[in-house]
Amino acid sequence: MKSLQKFLFIVLFALSCTSCVKDDYEEIEFQVAADMFVRVQNIDNVVKYSPVIYVYGNYALSNVKVYKPSGTLTDYQVEKYSSDPRAFRMVPSSSDYSENDIENGDYEFKVERLSSKQESISIKDKILEKRLDALNITEFNYNKDKHSIDIKWDKVDKADYYLVKIMDKIDGGFIFYSNTLSENSLELDLDTKGWNAYFEKKEGDSYVVGVFAYDLENPSFPSSSDINSESVEYRTIVW
Repeated sequence: MKSLQKFLFIVLFALSCTSCVKDDYEEIEFQVAADMFVRVQNIDNVVKYSPVIYVYGNYALSNVKVYKPSGTLTDYQVEKYSSDPRAFRMVPSSSDYSENDIENGDYEFKVERLSSKQESISIKDKILEKRLDALNITEFNYNKDKHSIDIKWDKVDKADYYLVKIMDKIDGGFIFYSNTLSENSLELDLDTKGWNAYFEKKEGDSYVVGVFAYDLENPSFPSSSDINSESVEYRTIVW
């Protein structure tokens, strides 16, 4: 398994090489990191599942193909999602969820570099059998005047930690990002650490609050970014 944390090292090392003296410059090897996990959500009182995929490289990427454990090519659309061409992802729309769970096993990613060299590399990530139950928010109180939120949710069995995020849309740019939480509640206001100082919040705009539970592939290493399953429920607020 290639941890997403490796990506940070790859990128920092690549950037450092660009500052080398031209005569001493040697292009480093094309490397990638990937994480695929299962998102679980209760939609209209039915528990549904969808894959989520993130792929990162130390050079710009052009294409990502995903193969099932059986070797069959999937129709997953893993694409660039920001101004950074080294980062690709696939996140679900409402139509991507299914009552059928995602197949367990080793998924292979064939990642192509955006260059005249037509380089590609293949790596694998494994979906384990364990799944989190669907997260259920039990209390959600939003004070529009103070922009404070009091949230409580049912504990999710076998969750390694929780996060609360406020985004401009589902899977969009983050406005607030909590610390990892062990308790199933959070009270936040404008003084709470975690607000994005670069995001200009506008009165009357709608934002999405998500409560996430995470199950790690290897919980013995809590700093790992290797997620096996994620459970989430959303609420919408008007600023």
